Amino acid sequence: MTNFIVNSFYNLQSLGETKRISLLGVIFFVYSLSASLIIQTYIVPEVLPKFDRGDGLISLDSAHFNEMSKDLAKEIHEKGWGAWEFRPQTYAHVGISAIFYTLWDSKPYTMLPFNALIHAMSGCLVLWLLLHFFSWWPAMLGSALFVLNPAAMEWVAQIHRDGMFILGNFMVLVCLIQLWKGLLSGNKLTFSIGLICGMAGSSLVMFSRPYWVQVLLFSALLVIGIESIFYWVRRNSLDGMKVYAGVFLPFAIGLILFQVGLIKLNIPTNVPVIVELPSSQLTVRDFRNKKGIGAVGRGEEELEILWEVDDWIPEKVQLKLHQISYVRHMAIAAGGRTLVDEKVFLNSASDFLVYIPRALVVGILSPMPHLWFEEGSTPSMTMARKIMGVTTVVFYGLLLGSLAWGISSRRNPMMWIIIGFSFVGILVFTVAYPNVGTLLRFRYGFYMLLIAFGGAHIFGLMLERIRKNSAT
Repeated sequence: MTNFIVNSFYNLQSLGETKRISLLGVIFFVYSLSASLIIQTYIVPEVLPKFDRGDGLISLDSAHFNEMSKDLAKEIHEKGWGAWEFRPQTYAHVGISAIFYTLWDSKPYTMLPFNALIHAMSGCLVLWLLLHFFSWWPAMLGSALFVLNPAAMEWVAQIHRDGMFILGNFMVLVCLIQLWKGLLSGNKLTFSIGLICGMAGSSLVMFSRPYWVQVLLFSALLVIGIESIFYWVRRNSLDGMKVYAGVFLPFAIGLILFQVGLIKLNIPTNVPVIVELPSSQLTVRDFRNKKGIGAVGRGEEELEILWEVDDWIPEKVQLKLHQISYVRHMAIAAGGRTLVDEKVFLNSASDFLVYIPRALVVGILSPMPHLWFEEGSTPSMTMARKIMGVTTVVFYGLLLGSLAWGISSRRNPMMWIIIGFSFVGILVFTVAYPNVGTLLRFRYGFYMLLIAFGGAHIFGLMLERIRKNSAT
């Protein structure tokens, strides 16, 4: 296997771009499958048996999904494929894993090839995005940072929805980039490929986290607005009007209508439906006492949430913000050792606007240094926090590279598309889930995209300096 990977990297130079991406995708797949297989079948049961929740799974969610998949597979064996459900209890990944359990073996390792494929495809899309700004080797390094980050094993080596969620978001981002490229070239094939990617990506997101389609719709509207402004600043001509109104707008509207249709077809199950303002007073359980959130023996009292109406902001916008506020309150009430800004309650649209700068800092720089040195729930978690601190310091340096890339590419609209798309994702998750442990997993795709660009930029500068020194 090692010889295969080494020879593959050696032969990359002689291949075209499409073949290079495909070959690197194979390497990403082999790595993801090998690493996840070792973790699930050896490391967890043999090295870390205390954390094994059955079949080499660590997370409670994965153990629950594993049992659901086994039950569904058993029902299929007894009643036939008519008993199969694609989204049992809204979990598409359970329906998919049940297929593998039925055809192969009722063990989670049967899902690993699927997980590895999804992760490798996401890595290929990151590579494709990077190649719009960098030469091959810096782009390859950046995409490798995304794929090789051990944190990804939290879902690649488990049963979870994150892989499909990340891939779906990246496919929508590819669609938005294709819309811009098609707007410049007028090529209808470029538009068509983009729209297909956008529709497929939006569907994957709906299957994994249905509520996020609403965020995708907002991101699409934001990016389409950015593209329109950049286009008309650069090209104000009759031919430009024909391409914009005759091709770009129909495809962009097609994406928006498709996402609206997905939203109307699906009612999110884990987000409250709030239909009027001012809202009737929402009451949740607040698990807090004088010892602080997450303390043993904590008291329980009711926490009243009353939304304050801002007349200058549209009611529909406030309704969505109110939903996010409710989710945030529930996350704070649940407690945990990695809560951040747990005393910040966002009870109006104005509160959200004021909190945005702080949310960006938390979303991009978490975990903060104080979490690196605090005691974890177990000695192993304490060690994990220290390792996380070292990793985060490295990522801080790569984020500086991302900032430098953004400054150097500030005249390129595609940079603004990528940055805007990533920031929206990070912001929404940071505001809704003020628990760093949850945030690190939820933000992975958006955050690691920034890390990939930062790494590619730094590596590109290093290569350029090496070439200059060798030339002299």
